Amino acid sequence: MVYDLAQRVTVPPLLKAEFAKARDTVEHARGWRRQQAARLLADDYGYRNGWRLPARPLAFCLGQLERRSNQTRRGEFGYPQEGLHKPIFYRADGRPAAIVAHPYHVDERGLQKLRQRFLLRFEIDETYPAWLGLDMKLLVITPDDGRIAALDAEAARLQEAPMRPRGARPSSACLGRADARAKRTSRARWPPGFGSIAPHDPERAAFLQLPGTAR
Repeated sequence: MVYDLAQRVTVPPLLKAEFAKARDTVEHARGWRRQQAARLLADDYGYRNGWRLPARPLAFCLGQLERRSNQTRRGEFGYPQEGLHKPIFYRADGRPAAIVAHPYHVDERGLQKLRQRFLLRFEIDETYPAWLGLDMKLLVITPDDGRIAALDAEAARLQEAPMRPRGARPSSACLGRADARAKRTSRARWPPGFGSIAPHDPERAAFLQLPGTAR
């Protein structure tokens, strides 16, 4: 029975007969036997997806999973605060790889909000039995590599866009617009005759027209 499966060193994936025994134990047994069977199924599910379930699991939040980072940022608690039911934390190469939750009911509206907030995929896996309860579902949360790659490509494209180097002379079109803007500003700001030849002073105007006179 499952006692034999738990006492020996199990190399995943489980054999067909071993998988059937573990699944039946989760469905019908209680206590220690059920816990051991659930652990075997959790290890087996991670192995099938390229993940590892550490002997001493360390929790991580959705932001860390999105970045595949072991470090938390300001405002993160290192544990999902979104109400995930009985989450299992998988790792790959020592970094967060997936969170598998076991909800009784899937809130699609809540998942849609989480999809908009994080670059993550939220999928219901119906091909594998939920090992923590008969009526539970298997909610698998993984980084959305497609959206992450698209955003990385867009960021690289923006960085490679041509930019005017510092100290370069603006184009003639820009200079023309700047001159026209300066003329409009000067006409609107300064009253007639200020800083120039006053129209009511013909003597000063005639004096400034003489050769050699400083303007």
